[in-house]
Amino acid sequence: RDVLGSRGLGDVYKRQRFIKSVRNDWKLAVHRQWKALLILVCMSVIFCVDFRLLLAEAYENHPYIPNTADYLFYIFGGMEEYVPSKVEAFLFPSIWICINGLILFLSLRYPVEGLYENGQQMLIRTGGRLRYWVSKCVLLVLENLFYIFICYGAISLVSILTKGKIFAKPKIGWISEFGKIDLAENISQGIPVWIYLAPFCMLLFLASIQMIVSLFLGSSLTFTLMLGLLVASAYIKSPYLVGNLGMFYRSAWAAENGIETGSYMAVVLGLCAALWIVGGIIFCRMDLLKREELG
Repeated sequence: RDVLGSRGLGDVYKRQRFIKSVRNDWKLAVHRQWKALLILVCMSVIFCVDFRLLLAEAYENHPYIPNTADYLFYIFGGMEEYVPSKVEAFLFPSIWICINGLILFLSLRYPVEGLYENGQQMLIRTGGRLRYWVSKCVLLVLENLFYIFICYGAISLVSILTKGKIFAKPKIGWISEFGKIDLAENISQGIPVWIYLAPFCMLLFLASIQMIVSLFLGSSLTFTLMLGLLVASAYIKSPYLVGNLGMFYRSAWAAENGIETGSYMAVVLGLCAALWIVGGIIFCRMDLLKREELG
């Protein structure tokens, strides 16, 4: 009985250390990156203002007050697959790349820093490599949820301050005109709320890849590769490039011949879990001291 009791207390103590580690990671991540978070908020607001100016020019005779869904589609819409043409101008989804690129930078920076600045100490605190890796995966989920919440919150605040509606469907006219897409028939019925989680799923998957690849290539090169993947996704419409999931313009709910977002999200979340398992196995077998010397 005494042995079982001591084991039980030991398990409780390990769980407490794990939870404390995640809590400390969270505080450090937000505290260290508050300037970048401020940039994320300002960027979201600036893109909203840019959208209002475009609408004011396009609907000069019939003023339209955009709602939260309109702003979200403009910022996270991306673009339809680009087909080179002598008539059409070259397209580049700068807004979509900027907002997602900044979130990827935020979600990569602290896990890598925490590993090689405080790694040895944190490994002891969390009770081993596996627990440490799991704590980083939990942090990755919380961080990406938080960053998306920050973006969506700033956009909703702009909508409220400009007397726009929060819970409303986007206006079909501007999506067809600005997004240059062939609209799906059911878009007039509204967009399901869960569609707005697609950017989170995409970013979580890319951030998971970042965290694993950065163990070998370092943070700068890994981040550059992820940006390259985002750009490739913008110009290649394929379910094999996960960036397509984060573009509302390519969802089957918005565009004809679009991607089935619901099933795609489920697959991507499953792949995230697989990446965490594979990453945990790799991390538990790595020579961290040698990696620190190389870094």
